[in-house]
Amino acid sequence: MQPARLLSHASAESGMPTWRYYYNDSFPNIFMEGYPDLGSYHTSDLSLIWGIYPTEGATEREVELSKSIQAAWAGFVKDPWGAGPGWEKVNGTHTNLACWGCDSGTQATIIDDGVVDARCPYYEGIYPTVTTPYF
Repeated sequence: MQPARLLSHASAESGMPTWRYYYNDSFPNIFMEGYPDLGSYHTSDLSLIWGIYPTEGATEREVELSKSIQAAWAGFVKDPWGAGPGWEKVNGTHTNLACWGCDSGTQATIIDDGVVDARCPYYEGIYPTVTTPYF
């Protein structure tokens, strides 16, 4: 998650409205083929975002979480320069990191970004050497 934090801060500092989220949930009917006990993994949230998760075996919380995530994305699409997905934008001091599934609820909760970002200090030295046409 460290690269995402660095990039989100650079994006916000350049004046681009920026929001950040972390997905940390898993459901028995959504798993990577061959790895049913893997838990949350990169892209495991996509079926909830698009509402294409298997309905067989879906829990009530899974259905409600999917609706909540879809509402946040719709909010961002409707107002990407204003309210966005419904939580505070990334700013110079905090990432305002929203977490889906961190509290076993159906809404995003704001968590301390250090919970996920502190694990990857290796990028701090590399990031300043990377250039893109945008930053």
